[in-house]
Amino acid sequence: MSCLFRLIVVMFVFGSHYCSVDYSRRSVSPTCSPDGLKSNMSDKVANTVTCNSEVKIRNLYNLTNEQLSLYATAQWNYNVNENEETTEEALKSSIQLFLYQKLLITSAKNLSASFGMKYKDLLPLVYFMHDRGLCQLDLCDFKAIQSLKSKLKSMINGLVIYEYREKTDHPCEITANEVHFIMVNSTDVAELKYYWKAWHTHTGFEMKTIYMKYIGLLDHMAKLNNFSNEFEYYAKLYSTDGCRPNVDRMYENIRPLYLQLYARVRRILREKFGTVAVSCDGPIPVHLLGSILGQPWTNLLPSLTHERFIHISSRTNAKTPKRLFDQANRFFTSIGMGNLPKSVWSNSMFEENENFADCTSSSWDMYKNNDFRIKMCFRDTVDDVYTMHKQLGLVHYFSAYKIQPIIFQHTSDAAFVDGMINALTLSARYQDHIDRFKDSALSRHSYLLRTAMEKVAVLPFVYATDVWHANAFKGPFAPKRTNDFWWNQRFKYEGVVSPISKSKDKCSNSNYKPFDPSAAYDMLTELPYIRYFLAPVIEFQIFKALCTTCGEYDPKNSKIKHLYECNLRGYKKIGKIISLVMSKGSSTKWQLLFEMIVGHQRLEVEPLLEYFQPLYEQLSLTNNKTNEYIGWKA
Repeated sequence: MSCLFRLIVVMFVFGSHYCSVDYSRRSVSPTCSPDGLKSNMSDKVANTVTCNSEVKIRNLYNLTNEQLSLYATAQWNYNVNENEETTEEALKSSIQLFLYQKLLITSAKNLSASFGMKYKDLLPLVYFMHDRGLCQLDLCDFKAIQSLKSKLKSMINGLVIYEYREKTDHPCEITANEVHFIMVNSTDVAELKYYWKAWHTHTGFEMKTIYMKYIGLLDHMAKLNNFSNEFEYYAKLYSTDGCRPNVDRMYENIRPLYLQLYARVRRILREKFGTVAVSCDGPIPVHLLGSILGQPWTNLLPSLTHERFIHISSRTNAKTPKRLFDQANRFFTSIGMGNLPKSVWSNSMFEENENFADCTSSSWDMYKNNDFRIKMCFRDTVDDVYTMHKQLGLVHYFSAYKIQPIIFQHTSDAAFVDGMINALTLSARYQDHIDRFKDSALSRHSYLLRTAMEKVAVLPFVYATDVWHANAFKGPFAPKRTNDFWWNQRFKYEGVVSPISKSKDKCSNSNYKPFDPSAAYDMLTELPYIRYFLAPVIEFQIFKALCTTCGEYDPKNSKIKHLYECNLRGYKKIGKIISLVMSKGSSTKWQLLFEMIVGHQRLEVEPLLEYFQPLYEQLSLTNNKTNEYIGWKA
């Protein structure tokens, strides 16, 4: 790191001697005019920056750009070709980038004099990490956090269950993917219970130990940043004027819609598994919901064939990744978002590959030569249509924020970004569904039901998880009660229960120490959990605002044309609004970006409820006809 430090000193202190740097490939003009770097900073900071310091700041940004590019390349190589070498390089690149950020921060006081700026004005110009709190950690703690996250992920992806089958008379190995297939497709209640328990038995205790260490390190980081714990630290992301959004009120408003959806799904499961497994008025055993976690409910779609539902295995009209890529690209072009570099297609990877670290779709800014990429496991399913639109939307985001200095070349808050991109995708989703299955009352109902199972069913689960997270680790006996508290909250808010009795299993196996939240790996590590609740709320607020702006929806005539029927395709004014927001990168708080689209900063669930109102009315009628119990009893 000493060589890097010397390079920084040379570039900063003697920056005026390096004005011959080739800026033709950089995103910031080398001039000192008002249209240059100054226009991208706050007025307070810009007024302190001299022409000489601008040159030095650009040299800093150029070096930062190179560091980010090296990091992105190492991470990409690992994600598309996981092996011992790429894994090691990915970890090294994370450490190198962390050390570089720490060096900029610790050097800022000494360098402020050279820049001719006050320290408090220079400091904001050296942060490029999204989560600034991590910068307070020392290298050992940072390495430990990275290592623990990696272990949690590896345990889940590399899970192998060893079972003894009487028919074959030899032990069999069952992988995580095979367990997932069984949970989705099996109709044998005993088999589902067996594999659900086997999964948690193999992962529970060790994952709990790792996760407790992980939370401990995050608590330490929070205290270094003057917060009492990591929950309060992450809660600040969604606070306005120091107040957290009233998530309790949002949940209560959503609950009536969820209860109608829940009652319908419970009846379907009762018809599939029998009244012994699923009662008329009790909670749903979680292992019957199509996965180890019981989420997402879209795993149940193949079970809805008696409603003539178009389920997840339906094929797209695209047939190839390239045709689907072009289809999604045409949507963004139609709203005036412009054309992306041809390299986006040529540098991306869409075919499922056994070397992928995982099949989670992702978009990448490589921080060099407008190199943007997508990693996606194309399977020619309906979901691929939505995924491709979302990933291309993110690439448009990357392209738009390149007008910003490198420290602001990031997407904004995760919940806001997901909400905004998904709002655009909503329009494409509905139109694609109608184009494939023709417009009818049945196809509209099936679309809304499928969308609600994805967007609405998850909200009580996320809310319960957030409550669990806020309280599970408090008190001297917290580790002993985390699992019981997990099921208490899931029963209370979501209406699901564990299929096994802890007391019975404890009697038969003294080493049984479950940690069932381990199934929610993403939510355990990608904090804060509440972002998964707020993203859909933001999504439908933005969607309604855009539809109203372009005249596709009139709230006063919602019975004539429903909100879900809004089609944003072809409206250039929509592209102008979204492009402007995207161009801000991370230079502006997400609340202000949200206000640019919606007109205010209040988070409200009413647009979501408005979108699903026709479904709510239909479910209410159906559940009433079959005399369904609304809610659940202990």
